[in-house]
Amino acid sequence: LDLSGFESGCDNTGTCDFSQFQSPLTAGYNITGQISHFVNDDGFSTFRLPVSWQYLTGNTATTTGVLNPTNFAAYDELVQACLNQGAYCVIDLHNYGRFDDYLIGQGGATDTAFVALWGALAAKYAKEPYAIFGLMNQISSGDITWNINTWTATLQSAINAIRAAGAVSQFILLRGYDWAGTTTFAAASANALAKITNPNGPIGKLILDFQLYLDYYGTGASDNCVSSHITDALAPAAQWLRCNGRQALLTELGGGNTNSCLTYMCSAVAYLNVNSDVYLGYIGWGAGILTSDSSTLSLTPVYYGRSWTDQTLVQNCLKPSR
Repeated sequence: LDLSGFESGCDNTGTCDFSQFQSPLTAGYNITGQISHFVNDDGFSTFRLPVSWQYLTGNTATTTGVLNPTNFAAYDELVQACLNQGAYCVIDLHNYGRFDDYLIGQGGATDTAFVALWGALAAKYAKEPYAIFGLMNQISSGDITWNINTWTATLQSAINAIRAAGAVSQFILLRGYDWAGTTTFAAASANALAKITNPNGPIGKLILDFQLYLDYYGTGASDNCVSSHITDALAPAAQWLRCNGRQALLTELGGGNTNSCLTYMCSAVAYLNVNSDVYLGYIGWGAGILTSDSSTLSLTPVYYGRSWTDQTLVQNCLKPSR
C-alpha cells in the first residue's frame, strides 16, 4: 500500500507549500501501527513511501546531493518502520517529473541535481536489500513540451549513480509518461524505457512503474469506478512485457470504497495475480495520512479499541490473505 504523508503540501507541478505539510509520524495517524497491521493481519509485503524532493533537501535542488538532516531523519524513521516489518519499501520521489513547476532535466532542476539526490539516497540504503528505488511518480507535463528520450537519459544517469553508490542488488522503478499510466504505456513510453539498462548492460532489477485508477478520467478524481481496464490497459501492457522480457509493478492502483469499485477492482487484482509472471504486484492508493475524511480513495484502516478495521476495498479486493 501507499503510505501518504511526506509528499503532502506539494502539487502536481512539483511545487510545495510546507504550511500544508502533514507528517505521517504524527501520533494520530499511528503509522507504525498501520504498517504492522497491514503486514501481520492482512499479509501485505510491499509499501510505497512518497516523499517530495523539496522535503528531502530543505527546498533546494542542490547539485551536491546534500540531504536536510532533520527532514531525512524523519523520512528515514518511516522507511525503517517499514523495513523492520520485513517488507519491501519503495523510496518514491513524488515530484511529478518537476521541481517548482519546471520539468526535471528539461528546463527545470538539472540532471546533475537529480542524479546527485539519487546517489545520496542510494548510499543511505545500499545495504538494505528490501529497499526499492522509485525514481519518480507519474509525470505531469501539463502544457509544457516533454521529451521521453531526454527523460530516459535522465533516468539512465540516475541508475548509474545508484549502482555506483553501492546499491547493486535493489530493484529500481522506471516511470514513463502519462498521468493515466498503464492505459497508454505502450504508445507513450515503452520503446524508450526499454533502452535503459544497468551500467554494465543487463536489465536485471529494472522494473517498469505503472499506475492505474479505475474512475472515468483515470486519475483518481472520483470514487466511482467505470472499468477494470483489463482489455484496454492491463492485457496489452502484459503482452508488451512478455514480448520484451520485462516486468512491471503497479505502484498506484486506486478506486473508492464503493460498489462499482469493488466489482472492477476485484477483477483487476485477479487479473494481476494470474499474470504474476510479468506483474510483480500492485500497491493500493492510499493509506498513511489519507483518512476517510480527507480522501475519497482512503485505504487507511480505523483503530477501534485494540483492533484495526480495514476499508471496504482492502477487505474485499486488495489484501493478499483475503
